[in-house]
Amino acid sequence: VEINNISKDEKKKDYAYLYGKNFNLQRVYNLIEKSSLSRIFLQLEPLIFILNSFFSRETFHDLYSLSSIQSNHLSPKAEAQQWHIDNNMPEPIPLFPIRLNINLTLTEFKNNNGSTEVISGTHKSQKKPSPEDIKNNFVTKLTAPKGSLIVWDGSLWHRSTSNESNKERIALLACYCSSVIRELSCEENYNVIYKQKNLEKTSDYLKNIMSFDHG
Repeated sequence: VEINNISKDEKKKDYAYLYGKNFNLQRVYNLIEKSSLSRIFLQLEPLIFILNSFFSRETFHDLYSLSSIQSNHLSPKAEAQQWHIDNNMPEPIPLFPIRLNINLTLTEFKNNNGSTEVISGTHKSQKKPSPEDIKNNFVTKLTAPKGSLIVWDGSLWHRSTSNESNKERIALLACYCSSVIRELSCEENYNVIYKQKNLEKTSDYLKNIMSFDHG
């Protein structure tokens, strides 16, 4: 209910993020700020167990970081996504754990309401999907009751399908990345350490390369 209310409020105030050919898909970003229930969800012990298991490695650093938490809303007649992966890496895509997606179904995932399709085993292909690849593989549609967790490797080929029902399909998406990525790219966290008085005098270019404009 909380997330649905946030979604409706953003539409009402005309700053909702709508996309798709007919703008009948919506993302609600930055839920960790907007939704107290999302913060509770992120700290559930079963969730932490899954993350520690997936990203397990010998390190003195944290195993993973939260990449984003958002909700995805497919209105009736929302079209299918293109097949894709969520690991934005050059090919051949590394086989070590890079990203994990945890999907909480806030409405039931049915055969006709935009449920996610996947192709099993493709997280090991080390490449992004092409139309020819899709033709030659067996596709699985993920159906699940409301309140289910669906978890997949960020390199898995997947897409949401078209919503042919008369009701909105909603999911909460929590995305995590290996701390290896952060350690390689961000030795210093400028959003924390850079003082506001300096930020006000900083050029757009510098703010951009320090990731102040990201997200």
